[in-house]
Amino acid sequence: MIKKINSKKASYRKIIVIVFAVAVVFSSGFFFAQNVEAKKKAKSKVTKWQSMLERNGVDRAYWEKYLPKVSRAEYKKVKKALKKAGQVSSSSLGQKIRIGLFSLSQDDDASKKDRTVELKSVSSAYSVKDSNGTVLADVSANGSTGIKVDKDQDIFSLRGTDSNFVDVGSKVTVETSGNDGIIEIVSCDDKNSIQSRDKYDTDDNGNRFAVGCYDEYSEFRGKIELSFDNKGIPWVINELPLEQYTWGTGEIGDLDYEYYKLFSIIYRTYGYYNLKHKKKTHKDHNFDLSDTSSDQIYKGYRIELNYPNMKKATEDTR
Repeated sequence: MIKKINSKKASYRKIIVIVFAVAVVFSSGFFFAQNVEAKKKAKSKVTKWQSMLERNGVDRAYWEKYLPKVSRAEYKKVKKALKKAGQVSSSSLGQKIRIGLFSLSQDDDASKKDRTVELKSVSSAYSVKDSNGTVLADVSANGSTGIKVDKDQDIFSLRGTDSNFVDVGSKVTVETSGNDGIIEIVSCDDKNSIQSRDKYDTDDNGNRFAVGCYDEYSEFRGKIELSFDNKGIPWVINELPLEQYTWGTGEIGDLDYEYYKLFSIIYRTYGYYNLKHKKKTHKDHNFDLSDTSSDQIYKGYRIELNYPNMKKATEDTR
């Protein structure tokens, strides 16, 4: 009888020990999970402000001294510094997006062997730079620039003051001196240019789509770049902040203001999503989106002039 009682006591003690052990393990796991979650929250709180600065393309020199923990107060200090430096307008318009306007691909037409793009400034002077950022030419507000790709060559040439073309490399960028500068691609309205005569292009699936740079829709904010994609095809690209891109999206007409607000949200969201997740159809391209209905129709600065409510709606939904 005594042995049975002792045996039961031993069993109870084992059960108690097991229950206690399980409780300890569970509570340890619980507190560990809490600790990990707390660390995650702390980390996300720290990186939030830094990621905002990075997304907006703010020069690292303005906030590097606050690393490794950029706080909200420090983020505000950076904004004040930018405003003082006169850079707040560009940094507050979102990260840069690259739009492929049209290609300069070669065909059998001998008249197109010199694929020249004519540029001029609508407002302010501009600089022409090579792939290293070296200034090749400073052009006045009334001046113009000719850039071409010769037949069977994989290099761009820049027209000099003597009207002769000089090879300048695999990439050329045209950038205005101010944040609100506008560049016109004159050859979009030239009836003898490639981009005017070839009103259609073809995507990777063989589908034809209208080229967005034509007639009066030839003016663009931001930078104009000529460079080669991964397949060696030369492209004319417009690089500008996401908000300014949304100002120039063109699948609109004269609409009720609430529709403009809705479309601005859709255009911005689509652009932002494709900055984060590059489209498969653009995997070989040196840009994020095309300016056609295969992505979103984008017509640049003229949309702001023709449909001013589009820009206002974009600002209201920023």
